[in-house]
Amino acid sequence: MSTKPQRKVVLLHASSERKLPPAASTLVDRYQAALILNTSVMTVRRLEADGKLVNRKLRDGRTSKALYRKDEVYALAGAPMPENNSA
Repeated sequence: MSTKPQRKVVLLHASSERKLPPAASTLVDRYQAALILNTSVMTVRRLEADGKLVNRKLRDGRTSKALYRKDEVYALAGAPMPENNSA
């Protein structure tokens, strides 16, 4: 009689208690990047495709979210980054 090895399955949900890395506070999503650049989300996607903006993917199970470094977005916009880290 052969037995299959047991697999341990761990499910992660968005509501699970996971902390983002400290650098995550300096990241913005596509919508926030579009607001900083005063443009549309589609233009942010084009900038990414052209290599002018590099995204970092935050993966949570099956979904992922494109995030951009705040300082890179402000540099592309030609504007100084605010001191209070709000954007």
